Amino acid sequence: MRHPLTFLFAFALVGCATSAPVSTPAITTLSDQAFKALRDPIVQSWDAFKKPALAKADADLSGLLQREDLSAEQRAQIFYDRGFARGLFVRDYPQAWPQCAVLDYREMEKLAPNHLNIDKMRVNRSYQFARFKFFGEAPAECVSGAQAYAAELGD
Repeated sequence: MRHPLTFLFAFALVGCATSAPVSTPAITTLSDQAFKALRDPIVQSWDAFKKPALAKADADLSGLLQREDLSAEQRAQIFYDRGFARGLFVRDYPQAWPQCAVLDYREMEKLAPNHLNIDKMRVNRSYQFARFKFFGEAPAECVSGAQAYAAELGD
């Protein structure tokens, strides 16, 4: 005859073997204040007379886009900023072309169609599309993407 504690011990082991489902922690979104603290120094570093600073600012904005804790509005703001700089400082660094700028504007609009700067972006986007004929030597990936985007918009 088995000892009664053997049954209780076996029951306890089975109970320990089952576990509650593991929940994945929710990704927290960066506060607007923390976002501003990261973004503002980059945007304020733009200096039209210092091409290396412009290229670094573009790379820094691209780095911010890699963060997983940005809200859609924050991510859209970075695409707006980077697109604006790429269209403003044409030829000053590798991605500074109107064709590259409009691709950032496309991403901005996808992420936040009601963004605070959406109307300004649309005006600037039209201007950048009009500049394509003057800046045909943009990077191939920007040219093909911008042509597809223009077709999407019916331009």
